[in-house]
Amino acid sequence: FLLLLLLLVPPPPRSPSSSISTIMDRQRHMTVGNTYGKKHEGTLNMIHGKFRVKKKPHFCSITRGGDFRIHSGPDNTYDVQHSIKLKEIHSVGIAKDKTELVICCAEGSFRMFASSKDDAEHWVFALNPPKRQVNEDGSSSDDATEKGWLTINKKKCFCELRKTSLITFENQQSQDPIGAISIDSLCTVIPPTPSSEMSKLRRMTVAGVTFHLNTAGKQWAISSKTEADIERWMSAIQDAIETAPLLTTKFEKYLIQNQTSDPFTLDEVFLERAVLCFGDEPLDSPLTPLPYGKIGKAHSGNEYGYPHIEALELFNSFIPDEHSRFGNITQGEKWMRNLLVVVYDVPALRNELFCQAIKQVSKVPAMYARYSINYWKMLALFCSHLVPSTRILNYLRCVLHHAAQHPSYIAAIRGCANYCLTCLQAQRPKPVIDDEVFTEVVSGRVFIEASADNLVLDQSTADEAEA
Repeated sequence: FLLLLLLLVPPPPRSPSSSISTIMDRQRHMTVGNTYGKKHEGTLNMIHGKFRVKKKPHFCSITRGGDFRIHSGPDNTYDVQHSIKLKEIHSVGIAKDKTELVICCAEGSFRMFASSKDDAEHWVFALNPPKRQVNEDGSSSDDATEKGWLTINKKKCFCELRKTSLITFENQQSQDPIGAISIDSLCTVIPPTPSSEMSKLRRMTVAGVTFHLNTAGKQWAISSKTEADIERWMSAIQDAIETAPLLTTKFEKYLIQNQTSDPFTLDEVFLERAVLCFGDEPLDSPLTPLPYGKIGKAHSGNEYGYPHIEALELFNSFIPDEHSRFGNITQGEKWMRNLLVVVYDVPALRNELFCQAIKQVSKVPAMYARYSINYWKMLALFCSHLVPSTRILNYLRCVLHHAAQHPSYIAAIRGCANYCLTCLQAQRPKPVIDDEVFTEVVSGRVFIEASADNLVLDQSTADEAEA
């Protein structure tokens, strides 16, 4: 009777979620196995522009050699702009609109748009790395330098830090990532805001401890239960930032290439590289790589926005016919003091302002010649108070030697260049603005004392001359 009863009773229904999950896993396994790394090509629209809103078509292809290539135009007749090894791609995901791809790799992240949802899925299966191997105990065998549970923008997930990407999973047993944060050399880590012991205890027991990670175009709030976890993750992410490939700009690239040029060679360089010379139009992008994230309020009480926006606004002040909240070169002394205050308020903009001043004193057209001495005074104030990074310092010395020995320059400019060389040779940065030095530079008295006929050589040049 019991046996007959068991045969008549239907078996319990399977969980819909487990059934769907099994089907999806089987479908994904079959699709990835058939398409990953296989030859594929098509046109994708990639995000461009200062505010990352412009879309430009690019012909993309996966080669038999295992490279993902992005051409500079809509077909394969255009030059290859990026060539990325498939093994260097950390993750590929689809955004909310189902046609946007986010490709995270060693070079950074690429936001690209497919023509349809099906096309986007095909690219994801073709580019997405194979599943990570999860062991029975939940551990995974991969190259992750740090792993654990975190809450990112109020969403709890299991995270793994792999090279220059923070990969997120739904849980510890998941084999497919649900997202990724690309990390490069311009990212910044903002530690938790210090507070009283009571509020610190409340944060640890209720909401956890939170630090922020600034990446290209977005700030991430990352939380964990204890301060020890937060310190561990901040240290690991900072190491990833420091070991990431250095990003550069066209101006900085040419600057580094010509940091040992002699005065005669520099004349030819100025003719070939217009980006290094005076500009009377606003910039499309900063001259140097700048960190992500908002600057905020400085010790002086001045409020600043994002570094790259402030850099463009600062360059506008170097152009006579442009308006800027930092003033204008036509205002002379007031403008010079404003820019000197910015250099002390925001150390991240120091190299950028040095480069902007160097650019504006190089090959000034005759129609702007009357402003030349103000550009040189601004550069003299920078040199008399601070020292730029080494790669910029070497090129700056080349430009100063060129100006100090150039026969067509007036005596005041040659004297100013000689004064700048004297300041750079001393290399004694001032902790605050020196009002006495400021007055002497603005008045131009120090340029007369620093005769251009008695050229000051930096130590390396002097040693070569003696040899």
